[in-house]
Amino acid sequence: MKIPKDYKKILLMIGIPVILVVIATIAIVLFYLSGKTDRVKEEQPKEVKYANVYVVGCSENEIQFVDREGVHSLNGNFTEPVSGIADLVAVNQVVTEIHTKSDSVAGVLESYSDQSMVVRELGDWKRNELVPIFDCKNNQVQAVDFNALVVGQTKCRFVMEDNCICAILLEEPEELSTIRVMITNKDQGGIFYEKVSVLDGNQKEHSYSSSFFNGTEKEVLTEGPFLVVREDGSVSIPYKGTLTVLHTEQGYVLVNEVDMETYIAGVLPSEMPRTFQLEALKAQAVCARSYGLKQLHHQGYAMYGANLDDTTNFQVYNQVEASEITNLAVEQTTHQVLKKDDQIITCFYFSTSAGMTNSIELWKDRDSIVNQDFSYLVAKNATAFEQSDISGNEVFHNFISVALDGFDKNSPFYRWTSTLSLDKEVETEEELGKLKSVEVTKRNASGYVLELTMNYEKGKKVYTDENQIRKYLGQYQEKILLPNGQVREDMTMIPSACFEISEVKDGMITLSGGGLGHGIGMSQYGANGMAETGCTYDEILNFYYTGVTLTER
Repeated sequence: MKIPKDYKKILLMIGIPVILVVIATIAIVLFYLSGKTDRVKEEQPKEVKYANVYVVGCSENEIQFVDREGVHSLNGNFTEPVSGIADLVAVNQVVTEIHTKSDSVAGVLESYSDQSMVVRELGDWKRNELVPIFDCKNNQVQAVDFNALVVGQTKCRFVMEDNCICAILLEEPEELSTIRVMITNKDQGGIFYEKVSVLDGNQKEHSYSSSFFNGTEKEVLTEGPFLVVREDGSVSIPYKGTLTVLHTEQGYVLVNEVDMETYIAGVLPSEMPRTFQLEALKAQAVCARSYGLKQLHHQGYAMYGANLDDTTNFQVYNQVEASEITNLAVEQTTHQVLKKDDQIITCFYFSTSAGMTNSIELWKDRDSIVNQDFSYLVAKNATAFEQSDISGNEVFHNFISVALDGFDKNSPFYRWTSTLSLDKEVETEEELGKLKSVEVTKRNASGYVLELTMNYEKGKKVYTDENQIRKYLGQYQEKILLPNGQVREDMTMIPSACFEISEVKDGMITLSGGGLGHGIGMSQYGANGMAETGCTYDEILNFYYTGVTLTER
């Protein structure tokens, strides 16, 4: 049957509103059902698991525990007291399950990796990926990080689950009487030896190579002193204490363990000339001891059972033989350290200042500096120069262009001139092309460059790290002229970041600068200059480190 056109219009007019009403009704229903579903979800019990926490208190209806975030309390129904390491399950902030962990072994932590931990006399144990550490000394419990551990000395209680370490308890203070030093490979650089020989105190030779290792992965030599014979035939200064030879996939590793005072006796002549004044040497001994004790907690070599190495990454050790005066400086400062707020400070030191030392601002962006108190590292003026802020170009030029009277004046690096060649082939950013010019775009109040802009053919790079500024600019360095007429062509870094660009001509850049090293803490030449004026070692230390106390550890 054929529908008249008028009826079609009427049906269309009626149908569209009906369809719209139906669609709206469906949308409202779906929205309501969606909201109802969300409410149902919200109303479902919320379960939270707390793994390997330390329970510090438990009453009939409340439990307190410590984790990395701090101290927490949850409700529950507890018929028996609970303490120590446990896993907790809570629903809506009410504890429903408790799994205590009572199995443990006690011993000294020898070394550790991401997968395992070696306990003295108990061997190698697997570990969880995340192992919480709880300091339980002094009747208080707090979560600490791995920096609280000292390999070779920390006595731990290792809480076990399925023969795997799941938590560590620190229950006894360390004596911190010894230190373990990684003996680096002077032939090839780095810490690994492809082959090496050791002569013990009985003149017995112990040889290690990739094809022979006396049938063991680790050997501890106790009959010292030891001489390390390197691949080129050179022989080290004798090492006292014990020497551990560890076989790794990359090669052999040597670790020397000595008592702390023996270590300082090996550092002092390697870090400061024995011709320096006794009071300066004593100041250096205190700095080296304080620094060494702080670095015991360094974890970079923990997998090898070492605390630090024997290079300038930490402190140079056993590279120059001790003498009567260096041994005397160690003896007259035995056990003495610098503290602030009852904590041993990190005694940064360096060779020479240009007359001004640096504040910690120079390293403000380094991860190792963030969230630490270095308020004792304040910039010092060690000259007769009247202005303390020399960040401006004109005042800095007036400062650096003359050899001012100051504590560091006898250092060969008190003032220097460095010549750079823009044509020198260097390892740099290939896509940037050849270096065209250099600009000092920011310096601090002590005159040290905080920002260096290096302009290349195809772009520029801005360096703000003191070490990078000296390193990357140093790639173009051809020679350094010292005030005594000596020319140095063997230095791959700019002596310090305290310099100005004095001339650019014919593809060459001339830097006028002063000082050697980072400039933070005690200047060694400055300390000797102070000693020559009659200052005692405690006066020297209190000049370079602000608000500290000289005390026995």
